[in-house]
Amino acid sequence: MEPFLLPMVRVHTRERGPDTKGVELMKQLLMKRAEIDKLADNDALEELILKSGGHVRDLLRLVRAASFEAMDTNPDRITLADARRAITDFADNAYAKMAHEAIPELTEVYQTQHLAKQHGHLAQNLLVMEYRNGESWNDLHPCVLALPRINRALSIIVTPDKR
Repeated sequence: MEPFLLPMVRVHTRERGPDTKGVELMKQLLMKRAEIDKLADNDALEELILKSGGHVRDLLRLVRAASFEAMDTNPDRITLADARRAITDFADNAYAKMAHEAIPELTEVYQTQHLAKQHGHLAQNLLVMEYRNGESWNDLHPCVLALPRINRALSIIVTPDKR
């Protein structure tokens, strides 16, 4: 049985750079909920959008978490530092345990940008996302990529140590 995949808003290109059109769409979505440009620095907002991977629910969770972070430091605005603390906490709480148990599978998806049928559970747990803007492809959730252990594992594979 094929895993059911819900495509995300493409906020990253297939080359893993920012997709400005998708980022702008996500900003517009947030503006419908609040005057977010008055509540968050632009760089903080962009960081939250990019780390959501285009998943609307994750974006709202990240903005909420960043708001709580800001209440401790600067209750008037969400700063980039607030956003980064929220992203780290979110990644640790939502994805770390599952991601650490699936490093070989995540590595395969990262390298091929394709989700094999037998790894459908990765998409169901939102460790892997699907994008269908033009062509269909998969990539790891940006919060998974933000996990130090995953990042180290992928760095070893992507750029092997030359001893």
